[in-house]
Amino acid sequence: MRFKFSRLAKIIADGGYRGKLLSDTLKATQGCELEVVLRPD
Repeated sequence: MRFKFSRLAKIIADGGYRGKLLSDTLKATQGCELEVVLRPD
């Protein structure tokens, strides 16, 4: 992913992607941050 999107620093995802495993994996392999945005109820 870094090869195609070299300026990518943050991925914004919905609440279904919560979890430390995905966040840590993205940081380690792609060097970008995962921000999970929850829907206001």
